[in-house]
Amino acid sequence: MKTFWKIVIIVGFLSATILTADITINGETINIETDNYTVQLDRGVITHLKNKLTDETYTLSVAPSYRIQPSILGRQESFRARYGTDREIRKISPNEVEVLFAKDGNQLRMTIAIEINTNDLLISGNGRSDTPGAYGIQWGIENLNLHNLRLVVPSDRRQVYDAASAIKYMKITYPSTHWEAQLAIIEADTGGFYVRGTDPTFQFKALNYQSDPNSFGLGFQTHNQAPWDTLTSAQSITWRLNTYAGDWCVPAQIHRDWMEGAFNPWKLSDMPLWVSDIGLVVVHERLNKEVFKPLAEIVDPTKTLIYLTNWRKEGHDINLPDYSNLHERFEDVLETAQQHGFRIMLHVNVHNCTPSNPIYTELRKYQYRSPWTGEVAKDKHLISLASSKWRDLHVQQWKTIWEKYNIDAFLLDVSHYVENDANGLIEGLTSAQGNVLLHKELTEAMPGVVLSGEHLHEVTFFRESFARRGFIKGPLHPISAFLFEPYTRIHGGIGIPDVRQPLYPLFRDIAETQGYLPTLWIGRPGLLNIPLNQQILAVGRRWQELGLSPDVSCDWAPNIVFRYTTHTGETVTHNGSVLVMDNPDLNRDGQVNVLDLVIISNQLGQQVPEAFPGDLNGDGAINILDLILIAQGMNNTP
Repeated sequence: MKTFWKIVIIVGFLSATILTADITINGETINIETDNYTVQLDRGVITHLKNKLTDETYTLSVAPSYRIQPSILGRQESFRARYGTDREIRKISPNEVEVLFAKDGNQLRMTIAIEINTNDLLISGNGRSDTPGAYGIQWGIENLNLHNLRLVVPSDRRQVYDAASAIKYMKITYPSTHWEAQLAIIEADTGGFYVRGTDPTFQFKALNYQSDPNSFGLGFQTHNQAPWDTLTSAQSITWRLNTYAGDWCVPAQIHRDWMEGAFNPWKLSDMPLWVSDIGLVVVHERLNKEVFKPLAEIVDPTKTLIYLTNWRKEGHDINLPDYSNLHERFEDVLETAQQHGFRIMLHVNVHNCTPSNPIYTELRKYQYRSPWTGEVAKDKHLISLASSKWRDLHVQQWKTIWEKYNIDAFLLDVSHYVENDANGLIEGLTSAQGNVLLHKELTEAMPGVVLSGEHLHEVTFFRESFARRGFIKGPLHPISAFLFEPYTRIHGGIGIPDVRQPLYPLFRDIAETQGYLPTLWIGRPGLLNIPLNQQILAVGRRWQELGLSPDVSCDWAPNIVFRYTTHTGETVTHNGSVLVMDNPDLNRDGQVNVLDLVIISNQLGQQVPEAFPGDLNGDGAINILDLILIAQGMNNTP
């Protein structure tokens, strides 16, 4: 009898579950409804999308243009679904349909299903072309309301696309600095929807954006491994679409949770303790040992990372990959910096091979080749990390340096570069898989070594404790910081302007809204006296004193401010170049009162004080502005 009731309960549960997801077919139209959304596809294109969680409709009621539609993407000619003369839609199961488009020797098959436990709409496809050169599969969404929505993508270039962007066409590829994680979020007023991939193999993908004055469309592409010349078939990953209520953090959290499970990233808490202590990065290219004594008098050396760039005799990016010929001042400079307690990071390059270097002749066959032309990039000699000989060469040389000089970290220049290589697989690996393997081999050969990289994306973030980023174009958004900064600390470096250059204020604004560590160039002692450098040093010392780390929780304000937590768990916001403590209770007695005013009064007039917490607004001085913050706190205390 117990078994009977168990069966009844299970059947009842399954019946109730099926009722929450419904797919119906009406001619060439597919209607889908779950608790989260209603979706309509016309000839394989999503033309209607309503968020039932917020009662928002994201599409316009106009005839679709079919600019972005299901396609077999070809180098010579693409086969588009709307041109299929033979079309068939059939149910495979109660929650899954298959759409077939065919003409002559072309066949495109789409599968659309509902995942019951998440309400995710699963979209995948495969195709066969009558023309060689098939490089991918695309499906699309049309008629999205340009004036009520904005597209947010994790990127080191442009992060937000909306009506104000005035962009008619854009195509970004993954994995790259343009599309760092396989996630696209479309924001509305009280919710939105998102599309994401859950592919742990780093298969190449692209996001296709097209707009007109009132609407925009999105195409999601999966690309074959190059070379494509002889290929006549393609298959996409399974893409996931869903709606959400709230802000962008909801889908971002979902994808970050997936990233953590799929890639097992090293969290900052798993790294050597000094990594989380770093509050300042100093780029040093001139190998001038006289810098370190006065610098150590201003900041805490044990919490300062010195990024040495020109430590090889040949200089930056010359005669690579030879790391045996060190600059004549390197050892002296390194010894001086280490005696003061500074942490040291050396600049190395993971891809470049100089043609005049003897090893180039042997490795040139592994140079990246464009999937479109098959040619090596002009004036660039980048070797694929899928080559074990190339990886071994790096590991052996850098390990020798690490062991001899007790180096703390290496910055892997060009680590972000992942090409859909027209050489095809090398030793069974894609370029992305070779990149991951290099990181693994380095950390196994040098236990405790810390890695930084140039830029950041899903291929590199889970083994890089630091990453060097630069300028971001267009409106700023904290999406990338949210996804990656529980695992990687962001800093500036080569490519950022000196404080005396006109572009520096722009970079500072970017850095402050993306959670970058304070970073500055110091090549000689005199630069420590420049007022703007002094300001950055004061901010860096503030980071060191407070033990700041970006707060990556999901209750951030929009990108006007950036929030941090201190080593004691308190909250700090960064707004207009000022660090502001949320808690003016200076003596931590549980209330803001006259005792806190006394603490401020005793420090009035001090410049960049050694002891926190008097400088509440972080402007480098104890003054009336700090008194005002105390007074405001007294007014807000019950």
